[in-house]
Amino acid sequence: MKFIVYLTVILTAICILSILIISSKAKRPFRFMLLNSFIGVTLFLTLYFTKKYTGIEVGVNTYTVLCSAVFGIPGVIGILILNLLF
Repeated sequence: MKFIVYLTVILTAICILSILIISSKAKRPFRFMLLNSFIGVTLFLTLYFTKKYTGIEVGVNTYTVLCSAVFGIPGVIGILILNLLF
């Protein structure tokens, strides 16, 4: 169990660093971060509203929405992986 927690923390740190590095190289970093957040939340809401058809059930709470807003697509993929593990 501790291994999964450590792995999650390490992957989260890698995602944060990669998003910061990519956004710092972008021409407009704030716009890039805003677009990344919008895409992540849109993907998360799409998964939530299509759960009847896809069978993927993701709970909506503060942590999942915040994760999808901050990390974007990698955050949503991380939520899906954690959903499969637990």
